[in-house]
Amino acid sequence: MKKIIISIKPKYVQKIYDGNKVIELRKSIGLSFKQNNKMYIYSSSPKKAITGHAYIDKIEQVSKDEIKQYYLDKIAISNEELENYLIDGKKGMMIWLKNIVEYKKPITLAKLKETGFTAPQSYCYVSDALNLLLDENT
Repeated sequence: MKKIIISIKPKYVQKIYDGNKVIELRKSIGLSFKQNNKMYIYSSSPKKAITGHAYIDKIEQVSKDEIKQYYLDKIAISNEELENYLIDGKKGMMIWLKNIVEYKKPITLAKLKETGFTAPQSYCYVSDALNLLLDENT
């Protein structure tokens, strides 16, 4: 199984670690987003670091209306944020998170770049060189 690095805005990352956000919503995801796959959490600017990891509990494709009715609190976004995010799309991919771990010492972008890492807009897969660094630091 490929390990994933998923880029998330810092305000949402904190909600994940606080236990207030158990679902990450995306418009689309890659083929390696599967149950029990490990996802490293990259907190985007201004943090710019891998701050922890989680495992995928399950993946669900759900309509925007269903998200509004049942899942906004678990995604930790407002109705307005949902409308702005899924403007054209009628469905979203819900990534349910489990076994969430926040690192005491985040792995900075500068350290990650030593392996040739480039911060992803949405997500990327872990290279062999980066995998060694992550294994040493987590």
